[in-house]
Amino acid sequence: LVGLASAGYAQAAPQSAEDAAEAGTAPVRLDGRTLLMVSGVSSRPAGDRAEAISRRLQDIADEPAITIDSIGIVPGPQGPEIRAAGRLIMAVTTMDAEREGVAPDLLAATHRIQFTDAILRYRVERSPARLWQSTLASLATTAALIAAVWLVRLLFRRLDVVLDRRYNALVQLAHGKVADALRIAPLLSAMRGSSVTLRFVVMLVLGFIWLEVVLGQFPWTRWLSDDLAAFFLDPLGDILIGIADYIPKLLFLIVLAFVARFGLRMMRLYFAALERGTFSLPGFEPEWAIATYKIARVFVIGIALVMAYPYLPGAGSEALQGLSVFAGLVLSLGASSSVSNVIAGYITTFGRVLRVGDMIKVGDTTGTVSQIRLLTIRLRTI
Repeated sequence: LVGLASAGYAQAAPQSAEDAAEAGTAPVRLDGRTLLMVSGVSSRPAGDRAEAISRRLQDIADEPAITIDSIGIVPGPQGPEIRAAGRLIMAVTTMDAEREGVAPDLLAATHRIQFTDAILRYRVERSPARLWQSTLASLATTAALIAAVWLVRLLFRRLDVVLDRRYNALVQLAHGKVADALRIAPLLSAMRGSSVTLRFVVMLVLGFIWLEVVLGQFPWTRWLSDDLAAFFLDPLGDILIGIADYIPKLLFLIVLAFVARFGLRMMRLYFAALERGTFSLPGFEPEWAIATYKIARVFVIGIALVMAYPYLPGAGSEALQGLSVFAGLVLSLGASSSVSNVIAGYITTFGRVLRVGDMIKVGDTTGTVSQIRLLTIRLRTI
C-alpha cells in the first residue's frame, strides 16, 4: 500500500514550475496551526493534497505508540519521503523544492523538523497535566472576570450617584425657574447615556479578553482564540474601509443636496413673489404660483434623486431594488386617496374653477374664497 501511495504521488507530480504556480498552494495544518504550504498538481489540487497530509499528521499524532524518533526521511520514487514508523506523511516533490528555492533533501529535513515539533506540541497540549493547568487557568480567569464586572458595576453606580447630586445642585442654583431646569435636564440625560454606553463598551472588552484567554487554554478551541480578534476586527475594518472609500460619493451627495436645496429656495422666492403680485407674467394667474412651484419642486427633487441613486450605498443591488419596489407599492396603495385629492386640487387651480374673491356655498356654509391650495380651499364667512 505504501508503494502504491508513493507511485500515485509520482504520477501526480507537476512537471514544471509553471504547472505548480498555476495549480496554486494550500496550507498544511495541525491543531489549527499552519505548518507549511504545498503546491497542487495537474491531477490533484493543492487543497486536496494539503488535506491528505494534514489528515496523516492528525492520525499519527493521535497514536502515542508512534514515537517522535520514528519520524525519518527515506528515498522515494519522486523524491524524499517523510515517514513515521513506516507510514507516509509527505512526499517532497521537485516542484516543492523549486518553489522554495532549496534542494529537495534540505526541504524534506526542514519539514521533518516542523512535523516533529508539531506532533510533540500536539501531544503535550493534550496531556492530563497540561489540561489540568488549562482548567485552573480558565477558572482563575473567570474569577478575575467576575471581580472586574463587580468592580465596574460598583464604579458606574457611584458615577450615577455623583451625576444625580450634580443635577440636584444645578436645579437648586436655578432657584426654581422651570426654564432653567428644563435646560439642565437634557444635560443629565446625555451624561447618563454616555455612562451607559461606556459601561457597555467596558463590559464588551472584558468579555472579549475572557473569551480569548479561556479559549486559548485548550487545543480544541485554540483556533477560535486565534481567530477571535479577526471575527470582530475584520468586519470593523471592512466597515471603516467602506466608509473611507465612500467619502468621495458622500461629498457628491452633500453638494447635490446643497445645490438642490438652494435651487428650491430660489424657486420658492420667485413663485411667492408671483403670488403676492410683486411682478407678473403674461397669461399667468397669481393663484397658480404655489401649485406651479410644487410641480417644479417635484421635478427638481426627482432629478436630484435620479442623479443621487448611483452614489447611494448598495446602488444596483437586488436588495435595494426590491426595497424600492416595495416602498413604491406601499406608497401607491396607501396614498391613492391623497393622490386623487392632489389631482383634483390641480384641476381646480389650473382649470380656474374658482378664483380668490368668488362667493361660493359648500353645504350650509357660504363665504368668499380667500385662499386656494391643492388640498384646501379657505372661505371667509360673514
